[in-house]
Amino acid sequence: MSLPYKLIKRAELEAFKTLVAQKEKAIERASYFVKEIEKGNLEIEFADDDAEDTDSLHVSLISMRDQLKKISLDEKERNWITEGLAKFADILRKDSDDMHHLANNILINLVKYMHVNQGALFILSEDDADTPYLELYACYAYNRQKYLQKKINIGEGLIGQAFLEKEPIYLTEVPDQYVAITSGLGDAPPKNILIVPLKLNEQVYGLVELASFYLIKPYQQDFVARLGESIASTISSVRVTNRTKILLEESQQQAEEMRAQEEEVRQNMEELSATQEEMQRILKEVQASEQFMNDLLDAYPDTIFTYDKNYTLVNYNKIFENNWSPLGFKIEKGFDVLSMFDSKKKLIHKDLYDRVLRGETFEQLEEIQAGKAIQFYSSVYAPLRNERGEVIGGALFAKDITETETIKRNNEKLLEESQQQTEEMQAQEEELRQNMEVLSATQEEIQRKAAETENRIKAIENSGIASIEFDLKGNILAANDNFLALMGYTLEEIQGKHHQLFVSSEYANSKEYQQFWKELGEGKPQIGEFIRSKKQGEVVYLQGSYSIISDNNGNPLRLLKLATDITNTKMAYQEAQEQAEELQAQAQTLQSNADEFEAMQSELQRMMTDMQAHEHLLKEMLDSSKAGIIAFDKDYKLLSCNKTFETALQSMGLAVEKGLDLVALLVPEEKEATIMLWEKVLKGETSPHNLHLSGLLLEVDLSPLKNAKGNIIGITLCANDTTALTKHKETNVQHKQSKK
Repeated sequence: MSLPYKLIKRAELEAFKTLVAQKEKAIERASYFVKEIEKGNLEIEFADDDAEDTDSLHVSLISMRDQLKKISLDEKERNWITEGLAKFADILRKDSDDMHHLANNILINLVKYMHVNQGALFILSEDDADTPYLELYACYAYNRQKYLQKKINIGEGLIGQAFLEKEPIYLTEVPDQYVAITSGLGDAPPKNILIVPLKLNEQVYGLVELASFYLIKPYQQDFVARLGESIASTISSVRVTNRTKILLEESQQQAEEMRAQEEEVRQNMEELSATQEEMQRILKEVQASEQFMNDLLDAYPDTIFTYDKNYTLVNYNKIFENNWSPLGFKIEKGFDVLSMFDSKKKLIHKDLYDRVLRGETFEQLEEIQAGKAIQFYSSVYAPLRNERGEVIGGALFAKDITETETIKRNNEKLLEESQQQTEEMQAQEEELRQNMEVLSATQEEIQRKAAETENRIKAIENSGIASIEFDLKGNILAANDNFLALMGYTLEEIQGKHHQLFVSSEYANSKEYQQFWKELGEGKPQIGEFIRSKKQGEVVYLQGSYSIISDNNGNPLRLLKLATDITNTKMAYQEAQEQAEELQAQAQTLQSNADEFEAMQSELQRMMTDMQAHEHLLKEMLDSSKAGIIAFDKDYKLLSCNKTFETALQSMGLAVEKGLDLVALLVPEEKEATIMLWEKVLKGETSPHNLHLSGLLLEVDLSPLKNAKGNIIGITLCANDTTALTKHKETNVQHKQSKK
């Protein structure tokens, strides 16, 4: 029988207890080590009495501590760079008016922030474009500003070489005679020299040189390089601002000189200017009169055109153009009016036109074949004369009387047949009835088309730094208040959206924009001036940089843009250029003003003569019309009329004069309805209607009268006396009724 227990010796038991105690002690030390790290004590040393038993745990904990120390160090370095860039961004923004003050302020703060012993800042001089050189703008050492004068030629020494190569230079073995650092204890050569070009878009604006007894670490070198881009951007902006100020001062000086010249020329041109103003006033009156006459022509419901002695078109109204343009004729001034007819009819119409050119006025009934239908026109031919009474052309007024003539001819035919063949009266009456039905249907169709046409006519009638973060694809992660205020957005409106929000669609689809984001995604910073669009569409000019924020292994994580608004500077520079160009143009203009005024005066006189002749021609044409044409204002007071209407008024015993009250001439029972109709016309409508005026029955077309600006100032009325025709129709109706 065997026992279920294993017997061990006392010595082995003691050894086991010792091992357990050692393990517990090692665990206790490890726990203490971890807790100290949790408290942030990364300098804690791990007690290692029995390393052979705790090697794995010891190595792991030491490795963990070292890794945390490295992460903490990297974070401190990044924070140091970020804080430094923000600090100097504020310095660059505040002290950007004076270049020397700006350079001293930058260098003093940079030496202190870098904890180096001394530094110098060189800026490329613009005094001589043929032989450029680097000028020492600031020198600082041991908390004291140095006042030195030094110039370095391009390519001379390390400074000149770094300018040519456009790359930083870092020396740890400095020649003995290169530079000496002076302190209260004596002179000593520095051990480390860092020279960084101030570069923007591959253009070097200057260099910064730092000397130190101690090593300048890589992250510090990177900081100086990134800061150099911002300094270069600010130098560029300051130079643009200075150039703008110089241009503004020059433009102001030129303006003063120009004002003196203008005063001298003004005294010589006052008389010509007064003459010009008077000529312009007269010209405007003539142009307004011409516009008024043209509106009267277009308001006339029938065809009107005028021609000269060469049978070419001089003036025409819209009815004439609308009638002939659909037939393929290009109606315009200078058009050969005889070209509208075939060879046989051309001779007939030429004879009619020649009669007018010989001074004859006559009326002609004309039949025109329009497709399968025949149209009848009552045409009045009248000569046009100049102010000396000489015939210079002719006018044609053609009224479409197809309906009236058709009725008249049908009635005449009916009457003739009723007298000759009484036995066929019933058949003739039936034929007449059918003709009247066709006529009625035609009238309805005309009214429908007129209504459609009328419907168609109615239907036609702050200066802080702005920052914003993006992911590598250009999507917005965050933005500060300065950026949001500058661009006019809230964070909620832009967060998660692409950078394309701030550029035009054309630029967003360009290869340049795609290359821009490709380089950013590859970790290449972008610096310079950028044109962006605000929320409301305004263009803003930004001076800034897109920086890459990387992880511990140097891989790009996201993008940070720092920018300042330089729109006012840009606009001022452009305005200064425009003012300079404008002043130069004014100087040239003033030299030739006298000749131009004289030429203008001659041209205005010629135009006035032409306008007056044209006005006379239009008045002659309107006076030749058999239709009465008048224009009256919004108070229904007479503005003007042609001879036909004037004769009609005089026959009624009325004195024709401007301001005649037309309401007083209306038949009392129709006065209210007529005024309501006129009010509609003053609102832009065009309306035909019948009007009773002191015993006369008038067929009237009304149109709004507009001034040169298109504003309605009154009404144009074209009237045809239909009293006789109406009585004729009534007689025919009575005749039919008597036959029945």
